[in-house]
Amino acid sequence: MGPANFDCVRDTESESFIASIDQCFKAWPVSIWGKDRIVLGVSGGADSILLMHSLATIATNKRNVQVVHCNHGQRGEESDADEAFVHEQADRLGVRYRSFRLSETESQKKSEEALRQARHRYLILAAEEFRASWIALAHHLDDQVETLFHRLLRGTGLRGLSGIPFMRSVFPDHCSSPIQIVRPFLAIPKEEILSVLNKHGILYRNDSSNNDCTYTRNRLRQELFPLLDSIAGAGWRLRVAETMEQCREQVQEREEAVRNKLAYDLKNNCSTNEVNSSLEELLVFPWSCQREYFVMLFIAKGWPLREIGAGHWRRIRSLLDSASECNHPKRMQLPGGIRIAIRKRQISLWREAGKS
Repeated sequence: MGPANFDCVRDTESESFIASIDQCFKAWPVSIWGKDRIVLGVSGGADSILLMHSLATIATNKRNVQVVHCNHGQRGEESDADEAFVHEQADRLGVRYRSFRLSETESQKKSEEALRQARHRYLILAAEEFRASWIALAHHLDDQVETLFHRLLRGTGLRGLSGIPFMRSVFPDHCSSPIQIVRPFLAIPKEEILSVLNKHGILYRNDSSNNDCTYTRNRLRQELFPLLDSIAGAGWRLRVAETMEQCREQVQEREEAVRNKLAYDLKNNCSTNEVNSSLEELLVFPWSCQREYFVMLFIAKGWPLREIGAGHWRRIRSLLDSASECNHPKRMQLPGGIRIAIRKRQISLWREAGKS
């Protein structure tokens, strides 16, 4: 465990602390979000604890900040202690608090991706019920680089090489307007986060599962990255991040090409799980933009994009090519209960009920 007991939280509302975190919020200044409601995902680890202290310090109204903790139940008493710790800190900082415990079925899933999806669902639910405009997460530069290597090992495209987005919109079925997911620390190295915490005596928890090298991310962090440090120096992370930014710029060009069409389709189907769109309008775009349309749609609807592999994309492309040449109805089934149907020059996508 990090410097974490249940001692009184140090007074962080000081000019020194604000100066320490100031650069973290240059890309997401308080003038943009200060009066909005925010849901903040907090595990109890160093990164999310610093984000919680930061928002509690600079938010216009602390009661507009709701801390959400998801107890996976994977580590028994340690998981329960994390939950109690986060609750204690939230109360002392004067922000709202809410917790979720994964169901028995959810907690039996050991994969990082399954747990991530469960956390995402609960954060969206909390944001909907709190009527929040934002969900803030504490991913940092080291997380960004780990994500790149993880995707490279699995196989990825240009969007995968661009890493985690700083900000993106989600469109829950029951919300009239999108919720923005933002990661204020995404350009900040982990080392800098720890430095601020230690400087101001802020307590945090350490997750013992981070030492478990059966997880690919942990092996990258503990074995590969120290080797790269010895070969290229610690600055290689920033250089890799710059390359990822160049990939992101190319992805954004594709996004811009289809953004208006996607926004129109989502608005016209905002009250249903099904999205219907004009096939002719989609076929106007080249395949790279068509694929980006589907990617952005999956992200906006919270559908399981990571389960869609290269073979699935080839099938989708073949489906569109075939539809451009004849008017016969066509259907396709994708992982995660996603269905695609083309009929009468209209393409429909939906997710089967009960799939999550």
